[in-house]
Amino acid sequence: MQMSNSPDQADTATKPGGRERRRHHRRATQSLWAEIDGERCAVHNLSLGGLSIQPPAAYRAVGQLLQGYLCHASSGVKLRSPLLATIVRIDDESDFVGAAFAPMEAEQIDAVLSMLSAIERDYLASRDAEERRLQFRKTLRRIAIIGGVFLAGVVGGFVLWTMG
Repeated sequence: MQMSNSPDQADTATKPGGRERRRHHRRATQSLWAEIDGERCAVHNLSLGGLSIQPPAAYRAVGQLLQGYLCHASSGVKLRSPLLATIVRIDDESDFVGAAFAPMEAEQIDAVLSMLSAIERDYLASRDAEERRLQFRKTLRRIAIIGGVFLAGVVGGFVLWTMG
């Protein structure tokens, strides 16, 4: 299987020689879940066209309808929207299935867009924090090198002074 390692998009798999048919940008997330038949289900990624989800065991056939709620929580904000999607792909290597959203009402589209915006905000905040950590480490390394060179100069000068 070929895997996409793009940082902007969740990993996707296609069969060797196959072509990727999904059209919408997907974002991996851990702050999103679905509630189906009273069970909390992990959502791997979300796009405008659908989602990758780990549904209850009874939902493992292409064409089955997933009905429940899509939920997101981050930064103290909780979002919840009705979920209606059809299973279109089953990943044999994991418990996840690909599901395409059924035609949505305007408020459902708004809710999914709000969730995608929140997920994107979380991603950007995480990426920015990681960049700041890397920059801080780089600065500390530079300070350590400069301090080491300065200390070596002081020690070398002291040795020359005491020997001379």
